[in-house]
Amino acid sequence: MATQKKNTVDYFPHLIGNGKKMDFIEKRYGNDGYATWFKLLEALASADNHYLDLNDEIEISFLASRCNVDEEVLISIINDLVKIKVFDSELWKHRVIWSQIFVNSIQDAYKRRANKCMQHVDIVNELIGQGYKLTPIMHATCIHDVNKTGEIVDKNPQSKVKESKEDKSRIEEEEKEEKISVVNASSDPSVPSPDAWGSYRSMEDLEKVLLSSSEWQSAYGKSLGIDNPDDVPLWIEKFFIFCAGSGKIHEKETEAKSHCQSWTRRQIELGKTASEGVIKKVPMVIGDEMPSQSGTKEGELIGKWLWKNNGWRDTTTFTIVQKRRNGLA
Repeated sequence: MATQKKNTVDYFPHLIGNGKKMDFIEKRYGNDGYATWFKLLEALASADNHYLDLNDEIEISFLASRCNVDEEVLISIINDLVKIKVFDSELWKHRVIWSQIFVNSIQDAYKRRANKCMQHVDIVNELIGQGYKLTPIMHATCIHDVNKTGEIVDKNPQSKVKESKEDKSRIEEEEKEEKISVVNASSDPSVPSPDAWGSYRSMEDLEKVLLSSSEWQSAYGKSLGIDNPDDVPLWIEKFFIFCAGSGKIHEKETEAKSHCQSWTRRQIELGKTASEGVIKKVPMVIGDEMPSQSGTKEGELIGKWLWKNNGWRDTTTFTIVQKRRNGLA
């Protein structure tokens, strides 16, 4: 009986110190970013032909669970790994994860095998055979090898042709994208931007960011089964009111989004609605400014401001339960 050809690997190099790319991911997502990156590489190592097809929602849920992050955070990390060219951008447009860097790193495992590790052209052709709308690569018959530096070398001298205008346009676009700062920054001056570490100064800034992110709101509403788009900003506002009342503070956008999503899911599971118990924020008037000095003790009350968890809380945003809990009702 013929031995079945193996197209997975049991190990891959884990280099110490991954430079600017890892530094960026860690600063933006903390340990979740670091762990998710390498768990995705582990998934690529054990996947047939080293690519992951995430068109199935079940696969996304499974992968998010494996990485111990919410689906929203997982997709955000993958998008950023595509931006910094860890994963292939063209294949990710079709929700397929594949990495030339990873494939280059595991070539030693295939040296003594009868079968060779599939390259980009092979993956494209396989996906086309599965019905994906990808553009066929014309030089699919080229023989490729990997030299000592891990670069792909074309051994067919006749395949070396001038780059087409389309190729040049794609390369220029990728270079332009690479020059753009990967840290979220809105062109709208009214939307706060994070500092160099990806942190925001206040929860109020984060609320503005989440309320201005239409793409995230759409994904957030879809993942929670919220049919009415108008309910999405209401849930976000209610989440930040909850945080203000409970003293919960976030600095990172991903942390706030993840908590907002899990908190909203819990409220929906409890049968709550977006409009239920909505508290209108009272505009600040003269004489209503937050005290400039710190409170002297927990529970100190100055006007509408309550000193709680080392910060002033606006009691006009408290629910009845919160007011009772703090002795205000």
